[in-house]
Amino acid sequence: MKKRLLSLALVITMILSLGCTVFAASVNDFVDVPQNAWYRGAVDYVVQRGYMVGATANQFNPEGAVTRAQIAQIFYAMNGKPSAGTKPRFSDVSADAWYAAAVNWAATFGAVSGYPDGTYHPMEFITRQQLATILYKYAQLKGYAAEGEGMGIGLGGYADVQEVGSWAWEAMAWCVHKGIISGSNVGLEPNKHATRAQISVILKAYDEKVANRA
Repeated sequence: MKKRLLSLALVITMILSLGCTVFAASVNDFVDVPQNAWYRGAVDYVVQRGYMVGATANQFNPEGAVTRAQIAQIFYAMNGKPSAGTKPRFSDVSADAWYAAAVNWAATFGAVSGYPDGTYHPMEFITRQQLATILYKYAQLKGYAAEGEGMGIGLGGYADVQEVGSWAWEAMAWCVHKGIISGSNVGLEPNKHATRAQISVILKAYDEKVANRA
């Protein structure tokens, strides 16, 4: 009995040390996703398909920000976690990091890129306009959007439209036009961190409105 308890403790310690998230079967497992939450259906959608997992066994952490490592993991999971190789693509992504395969795959595929100094900044939180650029590029690579498709599309009507960077304008315009990203009564909030709830809604919208996959 003592040996079994020791083995169990060792497994738990290994999981925690790796920084792994915990899978949940459905949205019903999360105590922090209310029945009337605007994102509840989307959370259930991404969890059921394995795109995202819980922050713990019973919490989704809907208002939590998402890192560059985590966004790579999400897109990696959306593609069935294909072979990505073990050779590090970035100097700050070690081969034994839990997100190494995801970052390597996403960079090789072309959905994400690093910084000029050869780093990726895996623990940096991603903003809404950064997410838009990844989605737009991803859609192009998957054949769902043509290069330059977002050019010429306006973003009028949002009070904070001037906060959208020139480098993200085309991507943000495409995402808004496709109904993947929407603003609030405040605006597009391009420089705010994308939350886990927002990302679940965006991914569901992408599947339904762009990839035609319900």
